[in-house]
Amino acid sequence: MRLTHAFCVFLATTCASMSAVAQSVSEVDPSSFEAYVLQTWEKYSAYMNEGNLNEWLKMWDENGVQLAPGAPASEGIAAITMSIMAQHAASDFEEFAITNKEVEVSGDIGFASGTYSFAATPKEGGDQVQFEGKYLTIFKRQADGSWRIYRDCFNPNS
Repeated sequence: MRLTHAFCVFLATTCASMSAVAQSVSEVDPSSFEAYVLQTWEKYSAYMNEGNLNEWLKMWDENGVQLAPGAPASEGIAAITMSIMAQHAASDFEEFAITNKEVEVSGDIGFASGTYSFAATPKEGGDQVQFEGKYLTIFKRQADGSWRIYRDCFNPNS
């Protein structure tokens, strides 16, 4: 069977485009991604401590999902907004800190896992409560090249 010149050009162009896409997907610098994650956790912690929910929500993909313990999944930015507003209406968060144990990236998806700790004081009164736990967060690269939280799962140690 004989290939026409137009088909050969199409095939070569398609292969070159696929190669360029594969190359761009694989060219995520792991150390840059890890630095991004560290910076994200610094902001995340600061926004939680300050109660700056507007900035905190900007770190999320609009199709993000938060999997909090003892609650249904918060699917999408509207559900995540309602959940975080309810949490901040009930308690003041203090001493929020996140520590990475593992960070990996491949293409448009990266993840971090590790530990977290924070204190919360009920707004209706009562003693401050300390929390410690572990987390697994998946980040998704956005069309503009930035990263946002795409999936977040966490639970306390006790």
